[in-house]
Amino acid sequence: RAAQAGGGLLSLHDEGREFGDGFIHRAITVAIATGESEQTRMIVEREIRQVRIGRQEDTNVFRTIGVLAPMFGILGTLLGVIHVLGSLSDPTKMGPSMALALSSAFVGIAVANFFCIPIAGQLRAVAMRQTLIFEIILEGVLDIVAGKAPYLVELHLSSYSLDRRKELEASEGVGVRRSGAPGGGP
Repeated sequence: RAAQAGGGLLSLHDEGREFGDGFIHRAITVAIATGESEQTRMIVEREIRQVRIGRQEDTNVFRTIGVLAPMFGILGTLLGVIHVLGSLSDPTKMGPSMALALSSAFVGIAVANFFCIPIAGQLRAVAMRQTLIFEIILEGVLDIVAGKAPYLVELHLSSYSLDRRKELEASEGVGVRRSGAPGGGP
């Protein structure tokens, strides 16, 4: 509505500097600079893709550590067992060596399952939500560039978010509410 009342997209140039790391502002600036929907879409989608790739890299770091931590724990266990076998002649050293062997496996598994894998899952969920928000912003800016009425922009964006929310919920394994029925029932 502000764009329609204020003379178009140019009136929104100073909007959105704080939201989404300034993504709205960048999308509006690109739209003003290009003056063309397809060019705007191409440039902004490239930025969205780069953000998605960066978030995937962050997620992959934690996934990799989550995969490797139990292996390092097993390596510690093997070294502990070697130490146990080396101290067979002195039974007083076997207890601490066995404790070291077992605790290293436990630490490796704990780091993976209680730290790395949950963080990777959270980073993935945040990245998916952020991408959804950026895509909705892009669609809104393109609708404004096309001069659509505010009601049509709102209608388009709300349907877009409902469709994507269902996709996100399905990919995260969350039950999707059907037919607007409370509690997700049929």
